[in-house]
Amino acid sequence: MVDSRENSTLALEKFKAQSYDLVVLVIKMPELNGFALYREIKRLEKEVKVCFLTAEMYYDEYPDIFSSLPNKYFIRKPIENEELMAKINEIIADDTNGYHT
Repeated sequence: MVDSRENSTLALEKFKAQSYDLVVLVIKMPELNGFALYREIKRLEKEVKVCFLTAEMYYDEYPDIFSSLPNKYFIRKPIENEELMAKINEIIADDTNGYHT
């Protein structure tokens, strides 16, 4: 199942724990940015896998998120569909849930 939401607030309202293999977030979104939405989703379901699809990196602004997730959880745009699907499948198959700790 794939869900898409127009804004981060609606995405958070419609999020259902234990319903997704992976949540793909963009960082620049109206209302909550992708990192704020990430934190809220993780409060609802700690074990859900989340990755970021972004053209820019925000290492200085969000060091806690960048230090807690491997680089593969940050997918750089632009990206071809085939490469994107390969990266998503790799993340879904990752048994560590992306955390170093």
